[in-house]
Amino acid sequence: ADVAIVGTDTLYDLDAVKQSIITILKTSKGERLFRPTFGSNLEDYLWRPMSEVVADDIKSEIIANVLQDYRAIITELGVTADYINNCYNVMVNISVNGVESSIDMILKKRGL
Repeated sequence: ADVAIVGTDTLYDLDAVKQSIITILKTSKGERLFRPTFGSNLEDYLWRPMSEVVADDIKSEIIANVLQDYRAIITELGVTADYINNCYNVMVNISVNGVESSIDMILKKRGL
């Protein structure tokens, strides 16, 4: 994105929104005191046997949780099961004030 066209406020907003989404997705529901509904249940899906059905469930969970940050619009979402490395590769493209950005994550059980 061109700063001269977009402006620094939008770029700052984009970084803030990306960090907010990452925080929401990495925080388990019930983990925050006095905010029992904040966060996601992504870790719960990692204890299920790997499958395309679980990958679709993860997509639904991500969509529901990205909606917690009203500033972002999901433009593309991909979740693929990596059976060799026992993880899910997640790619979320978001738009904030018309500026596109990508968030890439690997979801894996802790300790593996």
